[in-house]
Amino acid sequence: EVILTLESPVRPDDDVRVSYEHGAEPLQDEAGNRAEELNRERVDNITELNVGAPGPPRSLTARADGASVIELDWREPTDPGDRDITGYRIEYSRNAGGTWRVLEEDTDDTETGYRDTGLSPGTTRHYRVAAINRRGRGEWSDVAHATTTSAPGQPTRLTATARGTSRIELDWTAPSSAEGPVTGYRIEVSATGTSRWTALEPNTESRATKYTHTDLDPGTKRYYRVAAINSAGRGVWSNVANATTDAAAPGAPTGLTAVPSGLGGRTQLLLTWMRPSADGGLAISGYRIEVSVNRITWTTLETNTGTAGTSYTHADLPPATTRHYRVAAINAEGTGPYSNVATGRTNAGAPDAPASLRARAAGPRSITLTWQVPANDNGAAITGYRIRARGPTDGGWITIRQNTGSAATTFTHTGLRPATAWRYQVAAINSVGVGPWSLEARTSTNPDVPGPPTRLTAQAVGTSRIDIGWQGPVNNGGSPVFGYRIEASNDGGRTWRIIRRNTNSPVGYYSHRNLQPAETWHYRVYGINVAGLGAASDVASATTEATLPGAPRNLAAEADGTSEIDLSWLAPASDGGAQVTGYRVEVSDNGGGSWQILVADTRSSEPAYTHTGLAPATTRHYRVSAINRIGVGSASEIASATTDATVPDPPTGLTATATSPTQIDLAWTAPAYDGGASVTGYRIEVSETGQNWGILVSDTRVTGTTYAHTGLLPGSQRFYRVSAINVAGAGDPSNVASAATDDPVERAGRLNTTVLPHVAGAMASSTVGAIADRVDAVASGMGMDRRVDMGGLSSMASSLSSPGTGLGRRERSGLATLFGGTSFQTPLGASDAPQQAGSTGQLATWGAGEYHHMGEPGASVLDWSGSMVSAHVGADTRVAADILAGVAASHSSGTFDFTDRTGASPVAGTYGTAMTSINPYVAWFPGERGNAAWGTAGFGWGDIEVEDEREDLRTSPARMMTGAAGGSYQLMESAIGGVRVKAEGWAGRVLVDGGPRIDSLTLDMQRARLALEWTQGYRSAGGNEVAMTIEGGMRYDNGDGINGAGAEVGGGVRYRNVRWGLTAEGRGRLLIAARDGYEEWGFGGMIQLDPATRGQGLQVRVAPSYGDAASGVNQLWERGVSGAVHDRALDMGANVDAEVAYGLAGFRGTPYGGFRLAESGARAFSSGLRYDLDSGLGLRIEGTRREGVLGGAEHTVGIRGRVRLR
Repeated sequence: EVILTLESPVRPDDDVRVSYEHGAEPLQDEAGNRAEELNRERVDNITELNVGAPGPPRSLTARADGASVIELDWREPTDPGDRDITGYRIEYSRNAGGTWRVLEEDTDDTETGYRDTGLSPGTTRHYRVAAINRRGRGEWSDVAHATTTSAPGQPTRLTATARGTSRIELDWTAPSSAEGPVTGYRIEVSATGTSRWTALEPNTESRATKYTHTDLDPGTKRYYRVAAINSAGRGVWSNVANATTDAAAPGAPTGLTAVPSGLGGRTQLLLTWMRPSADGGLAISGYRIEVSVNRITWTTLETNTGTAGTSYTHADLPPATTRHYRVAAINAEGTGPYSNVATGRTNAGAPDAPASLRARAAGPRSITLTWQVPANDNGAAITGYRIRARGPTDGGWITIRQNTGSAATTFTHTGLRPATAWRYQVAAINSVGVGPWSLEARTSTNPDVPGPPTRLTAQAVGTSRIDIGWQGPVNNGGSPVFGYRIEASNDGGRTWRIIRRNTNSPVGYYSHRNLQPAETWHYRVYGINVAGLGAASDVASATTEATLPGAPRNLAAEADGTSEIDLSWLAPASDGGAQVTGYRVEVSDNGGGSWQILVADTRSSEPAYTHTGLAPATTRHYRVSAINRIGVGSASEIASATTDATVPDPPTGLTATATSPTQIDLAWTAPAYDGGASVTGYRIEVSETGQNWGILVSDTRVTGTTYAHTGLLPGSQRFYRVSAINVAGAGDPSNVASAATDDPVERAGRLNTTVLPHVAGAMASSTVGAIADRVDAVASGMGMDRRVDMGGLSSMASSLSSPGTGLGRRERSGLATLFGGTSFQTPLGASDAPQQAGSTGQLATWGAGEYHHMGEPGASVLDWSGSMVSAHVGADTRVAADILAGVAASHSSGTFDFTDRTGASPVAGTYGTAMTSINPYVAWFPGERGNAAWGTAGFGWGDIEVEDEREDLRTSPARMMTGAAGGSYQLMESAIGGVRVKAEGWAGRVLVDGGPRIDSLTLDMQRARLALEWTQGYRSAGGNEVAMTIEGGMRYDNGDGINGAGAEVGGGVRYRNVRWGLTAEGRGRLLIAARDGYEEWGFGGMIQLDPATRGQGLQVRVAPSYGDAASGVNQLWERGVSGAVHDRALDMGANVDAEVAYGLAGFRGTPYGGFRLAESGARAFSSGLRYDLDSGLGLRIEGTRREGVLGGAEHTVGIRGRVRLR
């Protein structure tokens, strides 16, 4: 007998195995027989605990809290035993668990934490905890340990470095070792380095190893030391370091002043100041002096005076000059700050002489002087000028103005005689006195203008000329007259104009020509000499003789309607000197080739006339002549006009043709009569109802008789009428024509790009999911009893493609999100067929079905919803111990109602799909139960159909190619359940070949999914069973129409009562949809009662459902695949299937009867006989009556056989 001592206790539910190999000292009995070597040999585990004692506490942790405390924390046991937990026992070990001591015998409370206090720094302890209830102490927890912190070591390499005149920087290296993290440093300072240390920083509360001591005086020396701090306290002091701050430049001088100095104080300023209060620790060697004229821009006057003296003289300044000064002291460290600013000003002097004196005659009796101000006023503003003059008879200079009293640089000397010569000088005056005289300027006064001419006369010569004559002035102003200015007035002398500016002749004669007849003119004359224009003479006047009137002006002719032309004109510019008494009007009908007198004399001065009695569209030319007492004047210019035309007749033959979903073309015939004027365009009116009209085009401005109305919405109906336009206006409208647009091809394309991706994705997912479930069943070793797919991997065929929807969204999810994607599986063979045998060569069969509801009801553009049914059958065999190969056939069919709102009005219709596919597959089982990897490829063919209220049924062939791969891995397994992770992905392409009014289309789609499945089952002592499955997963879709990521969950439950022969199933799934407004759902159930054995006695089954699948189990496996999917127009709603059968003893046949009721009103009744020829062959004969909401009843009789392979 060998006794083994285990390192740790064994729990009652542990799996205990023993391995043994012979070593250097093999085990043997007294006879020398060696013990048998063992390799993971199972040992019966008979371990027992105190009955009802708690399990071990969970997640024990130990954490040091400083230098003297360790905190413990744990979670209460998963199993509290059969009594409440009252406390915990805590033990510790100093030797890593070699021996244990009691820390707390019983905490007497349920708190799951504890503080072990009073420990020394650097202490390491191990801990374990056990829960206590009234049954006693439970199992020990896992062991946890921790170590208290220790005081830190000594900082090293402390250095002190002066940074300028007021800062010293410290730098050191952190301690090389510490039991706990350093939390800060204590810094002390001393003036001597040996005594009187004071705290500069009690605790920096930072791990930084730098510090700056600020606000020191220049030249200050300090000593420093540093100690590290952690939770255990302060460590050892570092080495001592010292530094001295730098010396500084001196401070600013004070009391700076600037005052005039030297002779008269006009050219020098004396600066004085006081030494700075601080010399920066070094002797002052000089001063820097700067000067400014504006206190903004400074220039250096003295870079360094080179002396400690505190005065300076600024010489060679102009009088009355202002300067600003500042001074800075200098020592060996440099230049200090500047002093206050002092301002000084030199004294002023008398001004300089004025410059550029000029004298200019201002007429015959005055001379005007001008000059420039002196170049320098010597510091005092000029207040006036002194002026002196010297005439032709003066013996010396005479002051003519003592002080002008003004700074103006001009002066006029008046009261002089004409043509007299004068000389002048000017001196400036300021507050200091009178400056020197300017240079001399000289000039003479001008001569005077002549007097008025005399004896002016005017004499008319004919109708256009007046001669005037005069004699020269009595006084010529001292200068000969060399010409005359002549002015004339034709308004009696109120206004005058110059008719000759200068005759340039002393002769007193002028002839005024080119005058109008009977026109009166007044005249006056001026003499001209070198002095200018003299005074005007007396006025003389004369009147020219009269003549015929001139031609009327601005003749205009304008048609007034269809039979009159109105003439208007302006009176002649000249009436010839006699009043106009009437007008002669002439007309021409040949463009002025010949003229006829229309009116010889209107005998009125009114400048207008109306020519009446004309025909429409008649053109006439006119001219008019004025008449006065002399006779008829010349004719006016020619004017012409054409009487108005009438509007054209209506256009004829208007047609409207829709040529595209957004365009209607119009065509018409021009009017038979254009109203006397060419048609220049057409007015087009439009109406949506044929009653209220609006203008589409006010004027086409072309004579073409076609028009294209573009930019319409599909489904728009419009009514049109057209009116011709000429110069008279728009005529009456034509006949009314109408047309309506439509887009059947685009509508079919929108359905294919919106609905088909979801339908094709559901078809592919359903097929891939059925194959994946078949592989999982074989991998898990499950029997092939009929089972429900609990919202499984690929059977959840709804789109998670777009963000914005899911369980958390505010919009109503509804049943469409809750119950979509229900499916089931059942074997085609017997329930005990060897489907999962490990041997090869045996053929197994299986089948599956699935229902989907999907749609986007209420969508603003394309509102659609409907359902789809999928059926799958397959057969496979083991080609090797871990390889399964097979082939599956699938058929999917769906019908969807839609409303297309893209056009002007919505269009309702039906969209249908049907697809049959073949899908070979292969699976590999790596060895562990429940693990599998598989792959499949498929090819499908079918068609799509579109029918709506505007277009008849149109179809197109369609094909689909898919490729998929996936796998599952059993994470956890027990006799009563397990957890499995599953992954799969597929890619597919759908090709729509196209057809009449359906465009071809290619859709590419991909899907990947990772899911976690939990299964739990219960079986009572009596054999009754309850099983449930819950699955959740993440999915990513990519491709045309379905993109994005999302999540999905599913579940189901089944109950079986062996005694009563009752089986009830319920199933559903939750689609967390991926786009607002999109829904896809379905759910179902089954109740079956079969209390008899071996098919004998009464059998009852009721299967309610909701959705389009309508009891899919019954339809697929009792009525057959073709019967389940032949009608794609199944109604959404609640459905129930029921069947009553009675098995006869000694007879293998079972008569039965059943019915089906749908919420839509459809119903079906059937009766027949099932007959089992042997264990693997069956035959059924059945008669059925189907009644729909519309149409008559259908009657069918069917015979079907069934073969079960074992």
